[in-house]
Amino acid sequence: MRVVDLRILVFVRRAATWFISGGRGSCRTKTKLGRSLALPFESQAGSFKSAARLIALNVVFNCCGSYAEEAPSDSKSASYQKLFQQLVDGSAAEQAIAEQELLAIGPDVLTQIPILPSSAPLDQRKTVDRLRNELQSKVINSFARPTVVNLQGNFIGADALIEIMEQTGNTLVMDKVPGDDVQVDFESTPFWEALDRVLDDLRLEVDPYGDTPGLRLTPGTSELVGRNSSRASRSGYAGVFRFEPTQISATRSLERAGLNSVTIDLQVAWEPRLKPVYCRFPMNSVSAECDNGEILQATSPEASPEYSPSASHAIEANLQFIAPSRDAKSIKRLQGTLEAMIPGGIVSVEFDELAKAGAKTQVVGKLNVVLEQVELREDILEANLLVSVNDAGESMDSFRGWIMNNDCFVTTPADERIKFAGFQTYKMTGAEVGMTYFFDLSSKGSFEVGGSIDGYQLVYNAPGGVVSTKVDFVLTNIPLP
Repeated sequence: MRVVDLRILVFVRRAATWFISGGRGSCRTKTKLGRSLALPFESQAGSFKSAARLIALNVVFNCCGSYAEEAPSDSKSASYQKLFQQLVDGSAAEQAIAEQELLAIGPDVLTQIPILPSSAPLDQRKTVDRLRNELQSKVINSFARPTVVNLQGNFIGADALIEIMEQTGNTLVMDKVPGDDVQVDFESTPFWEALDRVLDDLRLEVDPYGDTPGLRLTPGTSELVGRNSSRASRSGYAGVFRFEPTQISATRSLERAGLNSVTIDLQVAWEPRLKPVYCRFPMNSVSAECDNGEILQATSPEASPEYSPSASHAIEANLQFIAPSRDAKSIKRLQGTLEAMIPGGIVSVEFDELAKAGAKTQVVGKLNVVLEQVELREDILEANLLVSVNDAGESMDSFRGWIMNNDCFVTTPADERIKFAGFQTYKMTGAEVGMTYFFDLSSKGSFEVGGSIDGYQLVYNAPGGVVSTKVDFVLTNIPLP
C-alpha cells in the first residue's frame, strides 16, 4: 500500500473542507506555518480545479518550505567574510581571534568557508582546513545526540505529529490522517518519548521494518498478549534509541538441564534521521533479575553479537540467558549496554579533470577520498576510489553496511547524472576500502566511443564521519513463558 508524508495528507484533508457542493463564497484557513490563505469556492468543476492548484501550491510550500536551508543574510555573510579575511591575512593574534569567533558561530559558517586555490600559501590552507574539520566534527557529533520536542497545549493529532517531525527532522508516514485531539506537555522531551505518548493517545503503532523513508505509522491493536498496550510503558529509552521486548521463548534440553535457556527478542529502533553502521551488545554487560530474586546469566558472556541494519529503522536482537527455575514468573529488570557506530551528515566530494593523470585527494571532515585512477574503456568509465574515515575504528570492519551503500555518480558537461552501473572492491584493510565504480557514459548524452571525458565530473556522497556511542538501557516487568 502506498504511504504518504503525513504533512501532505494533512493539507489534503483540510483542502477537502474548502469545497462545498452547490455553494459559492470564500473561506480562510491558517496554514501550518501560520500563514493565512483565502480561497474562493464554488461547485463548478473549473473553479474547483483552480482552487485545487492553489491548494497544491500551499501543500508544496508548507511541506518543503520549513526544511529549506536558510541562507545567511547579507550582513551575516559580510561579517563571515571579514573574519575569513582576518583568518588568512591577519597577524598570528588576529588569526587566533578570528578562528575562535568562527568556531563560536558554529556549523552555520560551513557553507561560507572559502575554498583556497592550491597556489595559496600552505599555512593559510592548513588554517582553513583545520577550521572546516573542527566545524564538521561538531556537526558529525551532534548526530549522535537525541533530538527533543517542546510543545504544550491541545492539538489535532496530525498537527502534533507534524510538530514533532519539524522539531526533530524525523519523517513520519502513514495511510490515514489522525483527526483526534491530543493534549501534550513536552519540554525538552526526547523524540521517542514524545512520539510514543502521542501515538498512545491516537491508538497508533509503528512499523519500523518498512522500506519507507521514515517511520510508518499504522493503526494500533488491542491484541497485545502478555504485555501492556501502552507503547510508553513497555519500552525503554536511551539516547537516540528505543528498546522494546517483542518475544520471549524458553528452551529445555531433554538431555542436560544445564542447557536450558531463555531468549529475549529485543527490538531496537533509532531516530529515522539516522542509520547506524552497526549495533552491538556486549553480553558481559547484560543482566536480568527475576521477580523471585534469581539473577539470569548470559549463556555466552564473552560474546558480543553485532547487527548491521538494512533499509529498516530497527533491528531485532536476540539475548540468550540460562533459564531460571519455574518459580520465576517475570523478569523484574533487564539492563545492559548497547554499542553503536552512527554516521554523520552526508557530505559531497567532487573530482574534475578526470582525464588528467595522477591520484587526486579530497578531505571533507573526517572523510578521506582518493581518486587513484580513472580509465576509459570504449564507453565505460572505470574509477578507483580509496575511502577511509579518520577515527572510524571498528566501523571500517562493517563496511558492507555503509561504504558500499554510498552514492557515486558522474555528471556530463550538460549536467546529466550517470549513476554507477556496478562496482567491485579492489582493496580492503582495517583502515580503508578501495572500490572500482563502472559508469556507462553512453546511457546519457551524446558520448561516442573514443570521445573525450573533458568536462565530466565524478561525485561521491558519503557520511562526513562516524560517531561511536554507548548507551545503557533498562526494561522492566517482562513476563516469562
